[in-house]
Amino acid sequence: MLGSAIAATETAPLQVLLLSRGVEALPQDRAAGLGHLPWWTVTTACGETAAGVDESGVHGAPVVVRPEGLGRPPTLLTRARTLYLGVRHAAPPGWLWALKRSTWFREKVKETDVLWSLDTDTDAALSALADLTAGAVVLESPTWESCGPALVAVGRTMHELRERNGAPGAVDDLPRWTTTLEDAAAAAGPLPVPAVLDVPRRVVEVLRQVRSTVGMVGAAELTTRLDALPWDGEQRLTSGLAARRAAAELTLGARRWPGLPARNDSGVVPGRPVDTSDGALAELVASTVSAADDALATDPSTSLGLLADAMSVLFHRALHSEVPSSRLVDEPASTLAPLVGSRALRALLDRGEEADQQRRYEDAASPSPSHVLLARDGLPRVLVVTGAYGDFHRPVVRALREVADVRTRDFARRHPLLRPKVMDDEVLDALQAVVRRESARPDPSSISDADLSGEEGEHPVDPRLQGLAAADGVAAMLRWADVALLDWADRASVWASHVCPEGTRLILRVHALDALDPWLHLMRWERIERVLVVSPAMNSLVRDLLGAWGVEIPVETMHVLTPLREMDLPKEPGARTTLGMVGWGRQVKDPLWALDLLERDPTWDLVLIGPDFAPNPVPATAPYVEEVHRRLASPSVRGRVHLVGRTGEVAEHLRRVGVILSTSVREGWHLGLVEGACSGAVPVVRDWPLLSRRGGPASLYPPEWVVPDLDAAEDRIRRCTAEEAWERERCSAQEQAVALFDPDRVAEDYRRVLLGGPGAPSAPPGPRRRRRPGRGRRRVHPRCREGPRPEPRQDGRTRTPPGRGRAGAPAPSSPVRSPWLAGPSGPRHGRSRPGGAR
Repeated sequence: MLGSAIAATETAPLQVLLLSRGVEALPQDRAAGLGHLPWWTVTTACGETAAGVDESGVHGAPVVVRPEGLGRPPTLLTRARTLYLGVRHAAPPGWLWALKRSTWFREKVKETDVLWSLDTDTDAALSALADLTAGAVVLESPTWESCGPALVAVGRTMHELRERNGAPGAVDDLPRWTTTLEDAAAAAGPLPVPAVLDVPRRVVEVLRQVRSTVGMVGAAELTTRLDALPWDGEQRLTSGLAARRAAAELTLGARRWPGLPARNDSGVVPGRPVDTSDGALAELVASTVSAADDALATDPSTSLGLLADAMSVLFHRALHSEVPSSRLVDEPASTLAPLVGSRALRALLDRGEEADQQRRYEDAASPSPSHVLLARDGLPRVLVVTGAYGDFHRPVVRALREVADVRTRDFARRHPLLRPKVMDDEVLDALQAVVRRESARPDPSSISDADLSGEEGEHPVDPRLQGLAAADGVAAMLRWADVALLDWADRASVWASHVCPEGTRLILRVHALDALDPWLHLMRWERIERVLVVSPAMNSLVRDLLGAWGVEIPVETMHVLTPLREMDLPKEPGARTTLGMVGWGRQVKDPLWALDLLERDPTWDLVLIGPDFAPNPVPATAPYVEEVHRRLASPSVRGRVHLVGRTGEVAEHLRRVGVILSTSVREGWHLGLVEGACSGAVPVVRDWPLLSRRGGPASLYPPEWVVPDLDAAEDRIRRCTAEEAWERERCSAQEQAVALFDPDRVAEDYRRVLLGGPGAPSAPPGPRRRRRPGRGRRRVHPRCREGPRPEPRQDGRTRTPPGRGRAGAPAPSSPVRSPWLAGPSGPRHGRSRPGGAR
């Protein structure tokens, strides 16, 4: 079972005493709701009995406070002093006397954290007995009237959320929960919730656990309603609630697409307005990171949660991934500054020198996994980690299989923790367990199958155990490999960088969307040899993102490898005036731009190849989707837009297209555009707004393909589709595309980078030796050891002599050609084309 090193820590519950003079003031039914909370233990007490009231003192039922003897009768002087206090503080003498002479009350106050008065008589009595109640925080009755019933509703809902977390069908209760919280916020008065109750932090603890049950949008809706209560401002920040509210507003559509109407309210429910401007969010991220740093020494768990909250805002998709501009792209150093300077993040990623030495020793002492066979025919072993974002690895695998033993692994499919692409509340806990595995990991034999898989009806398995199980699976394959290509900067790549054994080379390929997500900033960069990017614009961005951290690592631009010759099919009649898009059903593709262009000439048609938008878009993109569908049905384009849908015959449908469009706000390489150009369609490429300051598409494609606006796009289409020009222009674009992105040359580049040279080694590597502790020497194939040794540099790396491969091996006289590049490739393993985010 799970060891104590990673056991979940629970905050001790607050001891709360609700006190009133009369039984009618006690919220008897509501106090039971408060009593169910794991962070509060509630006792109710009053000064009189009534029918149906249990005097036994059972939890949730009121205790009757009576004067009790203390061994001797009270003196006349004592009674006089009590009477004087009652007159001075306007407290009823009988009630004051009962509290002062009650043994039960005296003992109860000693173990009480919060003593909450429910009426004015009790307010006065407790004020007179300040010496007796000095050990507890006293709250007066107006605060109960203002927020007590609301906190009862919050307590009941949070208790139910915890109990239902992970249960089948729990999401069906979401409307009821949100309605209850909305009513509670509406009923709350103007007084702030007392800070001593520590409600925001405890509520956020529940919210961090239930996202997997209610979903990202459901968690956002709960957060907006909870934040409508009158919380203490400082606690709102230090609990993470402020950051979570900002992220919730972004998720629910606080920012709208340019040109679409903005949301006319400040939140889902009336209450505290939230500023989601760039400046306000930057300030909030910095404050939340600072709170995480402050909590690091006293409450590491809260510190880690605050760090996750800050990163959820900083890397929110609504700010970077599908928008025309982004601070992260335009000003990466200042945007990342709070994170770069964070002590909490350094503590998360810091392994320590002793841990590194121990890890090297374990790597050396651990034999290869018994289920892994030796490489076939003495070829170098290459592991391709496919990634969670998309499917662009297959052509690379085929190019390498001629000269290497290649295996692919989809760790995101094998390990659920590695599947999500956005920040959540579990992944940092899991990564911390992996980074500290030398001291935090329990003996694998002590982890049962139930721990790893979870039993039906139980809460989700501890994410730290999931993280360690994923780390073991990733490390096992990395021990087999000589080199690993990590396709996409995702969670699996983060895990690989932290568990990679000495001697295995890691090469990371970054496309586009993954550069805007948080995973690039959680890597262990000293274990990664180099980064491959798919365009010069992405090269510029990735260099600046890594430069903000002071990371110096080779960043090399390499095109996406894809078969292109199968696209060259004869065009159909009418293709000359038909525009086309391959992949359009996402906001980042901005099909509205294409519809604006289409409306400029009634003789043009538009073919949209690929699936439509998802049927239930998230609130942040729903207005855009609605506008696209409205425009598609408008009279100005009706009958001229042809939807193809998902297809396995992209080349066949491109026969209808004479002008291929790239209308996106962001792209890395844009496979659909290149496929269209290779089919013989004239490319018209919008200057991708998000990357235009970094060279944009003009740094990747011929400059005549790129247009700055709709007017220039219309002009290029009219010029290139003129009857006397179209055949010439489309053939020229086709030749340019094939020359720029020649699959033979790109395949050779991948063999060079991954294997140290384009040819396949011929000599077998011999027996696999166990490395000695502390050596950390790379495994190099004998064929690659030929030639002079690389020259050392001052920074500890090596400089390869000019004209030679990575390890100094001379290049063969003729490149190895891939048979699959000789002509059309046939079926694509059941997929129509590489898909996913890029």
